[in-house]
Amino acid sequence: MAEGRVPVKRLWDAQHRRYALWCPAFVGIGVWVRLESGWVVLPPLSLVSLFLLGCGGYFAAWRRGMALGVFLSAGIGLVATGYLAGMLRIASVDAPVLTGDFRGQVTGRIVAVDRSRSEVPRVTLDRLKLSGLHVSATPRKIRVSLIDLKTPPKVGSVIVLRAVLSPPAGPAAPGAFDFSRQAFFRQIGAVGYARGGLSILESESGRSLWLAKLRSEISLALRTRIEGDAGAVAAALIVGEKSHITAKTTQDLRDSGLAHLLAISGLHIGLMSTLMFWLVRFGLALLGGFASRVPIKKIAAVAGLAAAAGYLALAGFGVATQRAFVMAAVAFTAILLDRPAVTFRGLAAAACVVLLARPESLFEAGFQMSFSAAAALVAGYEATKSYWRSRAENPSLVARFFTALQATAMTSIVAGAATMPFAAYHFNRLVAYGLPANILATPVMGLWIMPGIILTAVLIPFGLSGMGLAVLGWGIGYILWIANYIASFEGAAWSVPAGESSALAIITFGGLWLFIWRGPLRTFALIPLIFGVLLWRNTLHPDLFISEQAQLIAGRLDDGSLWVSRKRSSGYSAETWLRRSGEGDTEQVEAFNRRKWRCAKNLCQGTTTNNTKVFLIRNRSFSAVKKLCTEGAIIIAPKIQFSSDKTMHCTIIDRAVIGSASSLSVRLSAGTRPLIETASPAAFKSDQ
Repeated sequence: MAEGRVPVKRLWDAQHRRYALWCPAFVGIGVWVRLESGWVVLPPLSLVSLFLLGCGGYFAAWRRGMALGVFLSAGIGLVATGYLAGMLRIASVDAPVLTGDFRGQVTGRIVAVDRSRSEVPRVTLDRLKLSGLHVSATPRKIRVSLIDLKTPPKVGSVIVLRAVLSPPAGPAAPGAFDFSRQAFFRQIGAVGYARGGLSILESESGRSLWLAKLRSEISLALRTRIEGDAGAVAAALIVGEKSHITAKTTQDLRDSGLAHLLAISGLHIGLMSTLMFWLVRFGLALLGGFASRVPIKKIAAVAGLAAAAGYLALAGFGVATQRAFVMAAVAFTAILLDRPAVTFRGLAAAACVVLLARPESLFEAGFQMSFSAAAALVAGYEATKSYWRSRAENPSLVARFFTALQATAMTSIVAGAATMPFAAYHFNRLVAYGLPANILATPVMGLWIMPGIILTAVLIPFGLSGMGLAVLGWGIGYILWIANYIASFEGAAWSVPAGESSALAIITFGGLWLFIWRGPLRTFALIPLIFGVLLWRNTLHPDLFISEQAQLIAGRLDDGSLWVSRKRSSGYSAETWLRRSGEGDTEQVEAFNRRKWRCAKNLCQGTTTNNTKVFLIRNRSFSAVKKLCTEGAIIIAPKIQFSSDKTMHCTIIDRAVIGSASSLSVRLSAGTRPLIETASPAAFKSDQ
């Protein structure tokens, strides 16, 4: 027995330098348990006991040299830490959420201005007063679309308007994006719209919103001085304001694989801070004697960190920007401590910092895609570092050019492969020509656009910013041309049906094993990767979708495509259902024209998979339910509370089932009753 344990012990001992790389995974498990799993509340005493158990087990295992015990004990402590981070985050942002619809006068201060999906100006308000609503029930913030206004008031304005508000909506389908969770952590307690004009009571001149005002003014100036979508993209790159980019340009960037260039992420902060690092280092190196007496590399690192911090503030402290800043800060801190700038340990530290500061990031596409790409790139270049060192020894300009081309291609391939599962899961879309598009566009971002931003900032005090803006506009125009050209290719992008979250989790585990593990067992990563892909492919998709209060219904035809019951209503729900069914290019009108659905007075009827009959009863007629309840039929009755009756052979989705659900889906299976899944707005309970 002792001999049999030796190989296992050696395997774990060989990984001792890699243990720390698993820390974000364990913290993430704790966050998931608190925010997503439904195991809502652990008593604080139990949480403390779990943490102490992990710490005690860690030190006991460490003293005895038990590598596996150290790993598992640390994992227990980190899971408890992640849970605690989620608990504290909920307590810190907890604010009132509207419990029902509101119509009336609203007074509030504008803290942000953007545009909705339908190109309508939209404002976020705080310091609210809602007529007839007690202050204890008044949300901290609300977001209102100004339907009849072309130009909204400026940030800082205190306005009065009449608005129609509702609680933030939950997922449009079980497993889909949950806006209500995002709104909770942003302290947005209601969303809605306002028609007609509004009154401006005052324009606040204090310092509390100076940064938001500055960002708004910069965005307006960029869009005014750089024509077309290039100005809107410049605003997105500098201050993170993407709402003015047209839908056509946004779709072209997505279909060409260049949408990541819009997000102020690790790429932009990395380019900006690295460029500042090298400019300062180069400038100090020219000073001769000063450079020989002072550690100019560390001074340049401080300058790079300051540039990253300034970019973070200018971009509005968004979640994605904070994540990128943490990664840059870890890299520059490593330089100050004479450590390698980009390592797996630094990446793991950055992931832990982000998860502990903003646990909700775990569920966001930005967090998952940026860290998966960074991890894959570090692993890829770590595995091929001898090759790149040999290439660097060749002084030829031609060789250096081809080395840069190879590095760009490898970066695009590795990062694209690592982010593919997350892009498919969140956006249900993959691109075919991302590699050539990124080879053509990404170098321009680093060698033209980022220097253009710095040049503009330097020339502003001299009144010569127009030169920098011209340089910036040319570079952005080139990227938009590349995006439009690549997106026009046949088959440039294709839709992918939604997969189970468990499939994504298994694929993620396989990726972590592949990146982190060292030794012969590394190839075992193929097992979860292949199993996750197969599980995804075998996902059973709903045969029937039902929106909130059955305002919109969609059924599946025998060829797998969807029909929807209405031409325009509940457009976001229809878009979500079609996208998750692998029909991202299908418009709602087209799906409506396929409909197997007709209505007469208070009764609508249609069919879904295998000619299963579906009925929607809009009134409170119990007799109609009993009359239509034939073998295998599905009856939707949102206004009726129907007592269970085992003698009835149909499936009844009544008021009790629909309730407060934001959406429902139904899966049909031969020989068994249909499986009904519901999705509801996020509801976080405070831990006691």
